[in-house]
Amino acid sequence: MAHSQDPAFERFVTQRKKDLQRIARHTRGEHQLPDVINEAWLVACDLAARRDATIEFLNPTFQELLLI
Repeated sequence: MAHSQDPAFERFVTQRKKDLQRIARHTRGEHQLPDVINEAWLVACDLAARRDATIEFLNPTFQELLLI
């Protein structure tokens, strides 16, 4: 599923937009917000696969794992 079609991911992006913007700023122009959002999707998929778990974008613990 593409992340633009996942309501939970869109809600995660809305809820954590300030954190995602902060991450983009810390790249000093190398990446913009859309790049960070796409990377969050990819990291979530990878994290869930490595842990043999379900992607839970609305779970605060899972959100923190994505943002560290």
